[in-house]
Amino acid sequence: MTEQELKLEARLAAIEYMIGHTLSRLYLMLGTPEEQLEAIERQSGEALASALRSNDPATVDILSSEIRENMERISSYARDLVAIKRSKVVRPDN
Repeated sequence: MTEQELKLEARLAAIEYMIGHTLSRLYLMLGTPEEQLEAIERQSGEALASALRSNDPATVDILSSEIRENMERISSYARDLVAIKRSKVVRPDN
């Protein structure tokens, strides 16, 4: 891997981290339940699929699969952060 490729990879990792972190904070602020998080992600995937229309179905399939895989990874990271934060919230017994 060249130095330029390494820098680009680090930049992409930082962007993905910040998106996941920001998404988790948004979910927490809105108090979004877990079931809704899954529905939101499913709807996002469907919107993505319809936005990727092209003359070459094979390219669309490959691109869609790669994008979806990365979206799932970021969403999973965001959900993990939400779960950690919610587990640390002190709740009164009464």
